[in-house]
Formats: sequence, structure tokens, C-alpha cells
Amino acid sequence: MAAAKLATTFGLEMRELGGVHKPAAAAAATASQAGAAAAADAGTAVAGGSGMAASGNGAASSQKMFVLRSMLPQALVQKFVQDPADDPVRGLMTVILALIQLSEGSMEADALWRDLRKMGVDKDGSANCFGKKGAAGVVANMKKSRYIASKKRVTPAGEQQLLYVWGENATDEFGGSMNVFIDRWLADGGPNGLHIAGMAS
Repeated sequence: MAAAKLATTFGLEMRELGGVHKPAAAAAATASQAGAAAAADAGTAVAGGSGMAASGNGAASSQKMFVLRSMLPQALVQKFVQDPADDPVRGLMTVILALIQLSEGSMEADALWRDLRKMGVDKDGSANCFGKKGAAGVVANMKKSRYIASKKRVTPAGEQQLLYVWGENATDEFGGSMNVFIDRWLADGGPNGLHIAGMAS
């Protein structure tokens, strides 16, 4: 009933994101932070479910997460919803997800920034086209809105590495189309053939 109302009145589709698991102590706090930060420009909103089931020992909990996606054709979304000024951010998000997928699903953080620097994107640089916090702010918003997730790995030398993987929102939104983008991107030269920072001009 609610789904039909959203579709007919607002042109929105409600979908549940799978595989959202959080430590019990952090689950409630995360629900209030997972809003539509980086997804709003694409007609997408994220909301945390009210029910959370904790495991028997209280160490972990499951949290339902729903996403509202626009049912408008992509051409209309681009014409009437998306702001052209946000194109650099959308482009950077897409490239980051593509790089992670090309790295067999997980990418070390330093390696990600090395590849982005080849395209003119510096983590600590002042790139006004990406907002006040620059490219690092885009990555932070992607984590908050579940486009990417981070995990740590210990190397054979005993050092800790930070890895980025796709988040639930990226899998739901880009899972069926990313390969097409990657094929076109690689045909144009991949990381060496794209200068993202040039979008600011």
C-alpha cells in the first residue's frame, strides 16, 4: 500500500538494501547519519529502518535500510532533477566505484588516491568543483550514504591497510550498469585517459 502510494503520488520506488550489519553499539547512531547526503542529486534518499535485531551476545545487530529511487526516466532526471554543477561529484563517485570494481572488488585507500592523482584529483588539494571539502569530502559522503564501505586488513609485515569496497547502495544502483561504463572508460584510456579535475572548467 505504502509502496503504491509512493509510486503514484511521488514517482518514487522504495527498495530494501541487503546485507546491512553493524556492531550493536554503533547501529543506532549510524541510522541517523545515513541520510541522503550524496544520493539526493540522483533522486535518491536513504532511510534507516526502525527495527534492529541484536545477536544473542549483543556483539552485532542487523539493521534494515531502505532507499527511495526516482522512477523518472534517466533523461528526465538529468534535465529536471540533477544540477549540472554537481556533475563533477557524480563523475568522481562513478570513477571511484569503477576503480574498486576493477581491483576485484576491494581497493587499498592509498592505491585509490594514486589512481585519482593520475586524473588530476588530489586528496588534500583544493578542488572547488567537488565542494568545500574537496575529493576527500566526496569519499566521506560516499561512506555515509553507503556507496562505499571501508575495512581493515593486516599485511604479512604486520601493517594495517585501509580497504574500500562497494557499499549496499552502490550495488543496488550501479550493479547492472557499471560494466558498460567500465568498457567505455577503458576504451578511452582508463585512468590515464580521463582528467576529472578538468570538469571544473
